[in-house]
Amino acid sequence: MPEEPALRPIARPALLLVLSLLASTAGAANPVVRFMTILGSYDVELCQELSTLCAGAAPISVANFLAYVDDDRYPATSFIHRRGGGGGSSPLVVQGGGYWVGEQNGSPIAEHVTTFDPIALEVGVGLSNLRGAMAMARSTEPDTATSQWFINLVDNVSLDTASGGYAVFGKVTDEPGLAVLDAIRALPRFNVGNPFTELPLKDYPGAGPAYPYMVYVSSVGRVPEAGAALASSIALGSLAALRRRRA
Repeated sequence: MPEEPALRPIARPALLLVLSLLASTAGAANPVVRFMTILGSYDVELCQELSTLCAGAAPISVANFLAYVDDDRYPATSFIHRRGGGGGSSPLVVQGGGYWVGEQNGSPIAEHVTTFDPIALEVGVGLSNLRGAMAMARSTEPDTATSQWFINLVDNVSLDTASGGYAVFGKVTDEPGLAVLDAIRALPRFNVGNPFTELPLKDYPGAGPAYPYMVYVSSVGRVPEAGAALASSIALGSLAALRRRRA
């Protein structure tokens, strides 16, 4: 059987150039995730490190959230299960990441998202619960955040210190995304039983099952960084071309 021809070594300067292009794509930007909802999509930059949008960094909270995203812990039937009213102890936020709609004996049922271990509370890192900021939801105890998140619809700076503070770890990237969240804010809220006492529903007639009218988050996934993806493609293409020419 004929042997495959051996590839000749790539000249050192050319190899260094390709490796430099590849290295420049690693850690080039904070991760961005896209939330697809029945009312449109919005993107969130996760504050792994400082950036134009991120005045601080929350790497523990970012790594935790990405673990849920990468492990597909948020099913296609996940839903926004709370929209706070903005009065008293109920700040104006939308909250999700805790529940999804499954099926039991042929009927829909709210299921808990399967969680990882709770994480340490990450506050005092230069990030604040301002409009568009995404933060970890938790119980009244500090180190109890798992899968649930919320997005501030107005400036809720009191949440930076309330009960020890709520850890911000991301920011909605643009106005169109905020407009989607404002559309969720505009929906009426219904009390359909604990824990869904502030449930936003679309076109709900006011009686009967709420499942068909929930604000579903059909997917949460990473958005490839455009510049890094292009540079990586160019670098890999250059490497392949060099190999072909020297084969």
